Amino acid sequence: MTGIKEMLLKEQDRLEKILSKTRKQVKDAPPGSLRLSKSRGWIQYYHCMPGEKRNGAYIPKADEELPQKLAQKAYDEKVLKLAEKRLAS
Repeated sequence: MTGIKEMLLKEQDRLEKILSKTRKQVKDAPPGSLRLSKSRGWIQYYHCMPGEKRNGAYIPKADEELPQKLAQKAYDEKVLKLAEKRLAS
């Protein structure tokens, strides 16, 4: 029994660390979301903001950082949702 309890406590601690790290990353991330499009074999990135243009604003290839941050934000939001669900059960 104590082995299971220790494992559960370790898992709870691990999930809480994940939650605190991802919450900070989501808070520091730029607003909006990322939309991908493929034209003539090339990937194009668009920065979509709620309430603005429907398709979003084109992100030039020179700006490599913004698409990466927006993609990481989307991933972090999914991780947050799953970790909170797992911690609640």
